[in-house]
Amino acid sequence: HADSAVPYRGWAYKVTPSGAFVPLASGFRSPAGLGLSPEGELFATDNQGDWWPTSPLVHVREGKFYANPAGLRWEAGYAGVKDSYELPTEVLEKRRTLPALWFVYGTLGHSPTEPVWDTSHGKFGPFAGQLFVGDQTNSAIMRIALEKVNGEYQGAAIAFRAGFSSGITRMAMGPDNALYVGGTDRGWGAVGGKPFALESLNFTGKMPFEMLAIAAEHDGFIVRFTQPARMADAKTAVAISHHTYRYWRNYGSPQVDVTNVEPTSITLEEGGKALRVRLPNMQAARVYSFKLRNITNEAGAPLLHDEAYYTLSQVPSVPGLSTKAAP
Repeated sequence: HADSAVPYRGWAYKVTPSGAFVPLASGFRSPAGLGLSPEGELFATDNQGDWWPTSPLVHVREGKFYANPAGLRWEAGYAGVKDSYELPTEVLEKRRTLPALWFVYGTLGHSPTEPVWDTSHGKFGPFAGQLFVGDQTNSAIMRIALEKVNGEYQGAAIAFRAGFSSGITRMAMGPDNALYVGGTDRGWGAVGGKPFALESLNFTGKMPFEMLAIAAEHDGFIVRFTQPARMADAKTAVAISHHTYRYWRNYGSPQVDVTNVEPTSITLEEGGKALRVRLPNMQAARVYSFKLRNITNEAGAPLLHDEAYYTLSQVPSVPGLSTKAAP
C-alpha cells in the first residue's frame, strides 16, 4: 500500500516567501497534478488505489483529510502511529472530506493528471471557465464543468478529445489560445503508443454540438447544450443511473448500489438549449450517469459526446426555503 516513510508524504503544503514550510491537507495517495483556478483556489487529482475507490478531483483546503491515511502519522494527534492503516475505517470516515468530483474508472478517467482552466474567454471554443484534465493511460483529455452547491464544488465530467500520441501528464493554455499537451508513457505504457510527445490542440472556429454543462436542482438536473437541440421521443432521450463506492483499504472499489432512475419528466427549454430532467428524488453522495440518445442539433447531427457523469455531493435546497447542507 502507499506509505509515508518521509515526513509529510501524502500531504499538500505551501512554502511561504520567507521559506516557511506549512502543511495544508492530508489524505493523498499518488497525486499526478495540481492547478490553481482563476480565483486562486487549489485543485488536485489523485489516482485510484488503496483508500481511493476511484480517481478524484479534489478541492484542496487547509486542515482537510481526503482519503488515504498513510500521512496521518505526521499529524500531531496521530504522533507515534507507525501504520495509519491500523486506524479503524469508521474513524477515518468521520474525518474524510469528499472530493469535488469522482472520475468513473474504466469509463472516463483512468489516470487523471493536471487540471487546467480554459482562460481563453471563448477563443478556445464555448468552454470558457471550465477545466480540462489529462489522462496518462488513455492519452485523452476530459472536460469538467463545476458548480458550487451549498458552498461545495461538484459537477460533471465529460469526454473532450482523444487520440494523442502519448500519456497526457501536463497541459497549458498558450498565449495563442491553443492548449499545449505534454505526454509520457512513464514506462508504463499509454494508449497513444509513443514514449513521449508534445502536441497542441486548436479551436477550428466551428461550434461543436456538445453538452455544455449540467446543473443540479432540488428535483433533478438541467443539461445545457452548445447549440439548440431536438429530441424525437422524450421517453428514450435520456437514460440515468447512479452509484456510489466503498471507502476501504482495498485497492479501488467496484460501483456499488447501481440504481436506474426513471425521470418523471423530460422537457426541452430555453429555445432547445436546455434539457430539464426531473427525477422522483435526489440522492447525495452519488455519481449520476447520463446517457443521451436520439438528441440532435437543428441540422440533425448527434452530440459529439453523449455521456456525462455528475458527482452529486450536495442536493440544492428547494427555491424559497433556507439552504441546508446535505448530510
